[in-house]
Amino acid sequence: MTGTHRADRADHEPRPADAECTKGETAPAGSRAPESPAPKPAAPESAAPEGTLSRETPSLDTSSLDTSSLDTPSLETPPGASASEEFQPPTNAATARAHVRHLLHTRVPVPPSPAVTNDILLVVTELVTNALRHGDGLTAFGLRLDGDALTIRVADASPAVPHTVPRELPFTPGGFGWPLIQRLSRSVTVTPAARGKTIQVVMGIDGPVDR
Repeated sequence: MTGTHRADRADHEPRPADAECTKGETAPAGSRAPESPAPKPAAPESAAPEGTLSRETPSLDTSSLDTSSLDTPSLETPPGASASEEFQPPTNAATARAHVRHLLHTRVPVPPSPAVTNDILLVVTELVTNALRHGDGLTAFGLRLDGDALTIRVADASPAVPHTVPRELPFTPGGFGWPLIQRLSRSVTVTPAARGKTIQVVMGIDGPVDR
């Protein structure tokens, strides 16, 4: 009997192999898996030491600034100053007159009176028309403004000097252009060139010349 009780007691005692699961086996029901270690908390950002300037720059609101008193330099020639312009030879008198109008209205402090403007445009028309009709074509056209004087320069391909054609009859057309240019201008200069000639006319923009 004694040996029998010892055998039964041994059958009911837990074996060491039953307390732990071998590697690769599934844990028995009711057992707890070992807990993984908790993640370490992130290190707090170091605060900037006292007295250190921040990298962020506050934006400047310029909507309330008054800039009306600021002077902006102009790239254009101021009115009244000397100005000289060369143009492509115009193909007609209307284009030449447009250049003259633009110069008088953009470079002169007080534009000439309508009467003076008409005299200037009339002379320009005669010069360009004569070069196109009788000067074998217009080769150059330039304007120069100096104070109260406007210089008109016209070049053509003919060496012939302009002259007044005698009129046989009172109603013969033509013959008025050259005398009209000389009458309305302060001075008229004809300069011969290797190929043609250059006519330079000076006119006043502050009033009519003495006639």
